[in-house]
Amino acid sequence: MKFKNVLFDLDGTLLSTEEDLAIATNHAFEKFGYKVNATVETIRRGIGVEIIPMLRLAYKEADLAVCEDDFLKIRDEFEIYYAAHNNVYTRPFKGVTDTVKKLNAAGIKTGVISNKPDESARACVNRYFGSLFSFAVGSSVGKPIKPQKEVFYTLAAEYGLTRKDCLYVGDMVYDVQFAKNVGMKVAICSYGYGTKQDRANADFVIDEFSQLLQIVL
Repeated sequence: MKFKNVLFDLDGTLLSTEEDLAIATNHAFEKFGYKVNATVETIRRGIGVEIIPMLRLAYKEADLAVCEDDFLKIRDEFEIYYAAHNNVYTRPFKGVTDTVKKLNAAGIKTGVISNKPDESARACVNRYFGSLFSFAVGSSVGKPIKPQKEVFYTLAAEYGLTRKDCLYVGDMVYDVQFAKNVGMKVAICSYGYGTKQDRANADFVIDEFSQLLQIVL
């Protein structure tokens, strides 16, 4: 066994979430009189460290000017709407559930570290995976997020994690940066929301989720 713990990103790694994110984005802007028509492609380009850059990309691509007061209201509306509608089109990627079950059966601790708002991250993990993961955390106001390493060390103290025993699995450059900042090995999913350049500095690249078993076991 090469790793005792395998930690995962959520969007673009475990779950395909872009359709529900696009719908929530368009709803939030439309509520305040802006027509952005954000597409799945827009979401894939904009998703990453936080939700704000994704929302800003949506209105810039629509060639709109949005005042900051309106933007903050749009962000809040997005979070409220998405929290209530994050499971319409969202689905686990092929092989995820079966692979994580096999990792657990082999005695490997698994967990989720996401930059998705904490309430939505936990709700998605619970809905699609139940108690499959030992823990799942998202972002909270005022707390560090990926790629800052503090996220890991907060969890390490609670769950007994050591960086040399952990593999982080994600899909974007922020996931690579996070793992490197901590000192963990990192595997990047080529089917996710990142680019070829994002994967350039990963320790491992997987085209299908089940390939993770070969890396870990």
